[in-house]
Amino acid sequence: MDATEAPFGEATVYETPDRLAIVGVPTRANPELPEDYQQAMATDMPEEIRQQEVEGRFIQIGGGVFTPDMFNWIAPTEAPDSNLKTLIGVDPAATADAQNARDTDSDYWGVTVAMLDQLDSNLLITDSRQRRGMTLTEGVDWIQSIANQCEQQPQLIIENNQSQRWLQQQLAESGLNAIPVQTTRNKEEKLIDLSIPISNGTVQFVEWPDIEDPYQELRNQMLSWPDAAHDDLMDSLALIVNHTDLTSTSIVGGSYRDES
Repeated sequence: MDATEAPFGEATVYETPDRLAIVGVPTRANPELPEDYQQAMATDMPEEIRQQEVEGRFIQIGGGVFTPDMFNWIAPTEAPDSNLKTLIGVDPAATADAQNARDTDSDYWGVTVAMLDQLDSNLLITDSRQRRGMTLTEGVDWIQSIANQCEQQPQLIIENNQSQRWLQQQLAESGLNAIPVQTTRNKEEKLIDLSIPISNGTVQFVEWPDIEDPYQELRNQMLSWPDAAHDDLMDSLALIVNHTDLTSTSIVGGSYRDES
């Protein structure tokens, strides 16, 4: 389709006989946004996200959204010991047969455990695990064993869709508090949003001194995204982050809402 192109302030206008598009509008073009808010947005975001969301540039988001220096670490002794809420993000797998799961390299069950600091709104990641080739009952038993290791009764965050209704029911029957959340955005947008609170330190990883790195596969998925073979652990973390609205510094805000 042929379109005329013309500058319009800092934006560009494309016009055809039946439509008009104004693109490339930077955040600073909005006179209603306070200067300190715009500066905070630009500071909080990874470079590619800042160019796309703040400067209004057409940026193809690819590898490099997550980088090793983005991860913020905290020692267990530095973590708060009160006003904490335990959350577990659960991303179930579709394939139950263990041999078939290995042969086809199918998806895993992904679980991320976190503590929400309700005073500072920081999220402390304490564990990350994955397993595949489990039936629904076996998966629920596995999640139950992880929940039993938590010092307080956790809330489980799962995605609200038809395929996970049975999971929610089984978790409830096992005495686990499962919260279904409804996504309103696509997968890529949710995972891009995840980079913001990780980059600005709102999400921190507890560095256990005597435990082998439990986040290695999670970090591998992030650093390889969007070309990673699996993203179940990223999805489980994104469920928690968006449920707690820690992506609110982005232009579009949270990606999930509770189903009540």
